[in-house]
Amino acid sequence: MEHVIDGRYDAFANRCWYVTRWLTELRESRLPDAPSLSRWRRLVDGFAAAGDRGAVELQRIDE
Repeated sequence: MEHVIDGRYDAFANRCWYVTRWLTELRESRLPDAPSLSRWRRLVDGFAAAGDRGAVELQRIDE
């Protein structure tokens, strides 16, 4: 997903309905290691910074 987005979170934020659902499912599946969790947080943070409401909620849950 990072390769597809390529830093253009604003082009995807609030436009891809299933991205935050997918990110939620990933988080709930207990990401296996620290690098995976770091990548997950980067995606969530990027979407949240671009104004994606679902990603902001994910940030709150992860706190």
